[in-house]
Amino acid sequence: MRQIALCLATTTSPAAALSQNAEVSVMIRDTDPRDRNYIRNTGRCALAYDVLGLDFATSAGHILIDTAYGGAGTKDPMPVEVESGPLSVHPVLDGDRKIVVDIEGLAPGQSDVVALNVDKEASGWFASRVRILNDHLEGTGARFASMLQDARGVFDASGAAVIGLPQGMCARPADAPPIVPMN
Repeated sequence: MRQIALCLATTTSPAAALSQNAEVSVMIRDTDPRDRNYIRNTGRCALAYDVLGLDFATSAGHILIDTAYGGAGTKDPMPVEVESGPLSVHPVLDGDRKIVVDIEGLAPGQSDVVALNVDKEASGWFASRVRILNDHLEGTGARFASMLQDARGVFDASGAAVIGLPQGMCARPADAPPIVPMN
């Protein structure tokens, strides 16, 4: 079974720049033998202490996470692991349809990776020949949240979701003056 790459990128488009500093783009690609979640911030601001959640329950391909042999997946299960970056993954059980990743900081231009194995529900002969296509991910929900705000997106037929982020989700620079409370 092939694994899928999950890619999170932050970009700024000219139209979005008027109202926000960044967008988060989440993209999943089937790679062999392991699927990967690439997280890349290409926006103008750093992101800090955020959470990315993906919900495959509404995906067109009935996507699930395969972590154990003999379970809900079809072949070649893999643990969900951080490959690079200041990330941590909430516990994931075989057959789960949700994944939550804590992001402890993502500077503009920084890329981080979470590896996982994502499958379609299948049985019999077809189960050993499953490959996730972009349109199988259509409808998957994506949520990017900070302590005070969140933003949501939905995967389209290209296998990606774009989440517009409000300016308030940008991290304050270390050299910024302290915030003075108003009386």
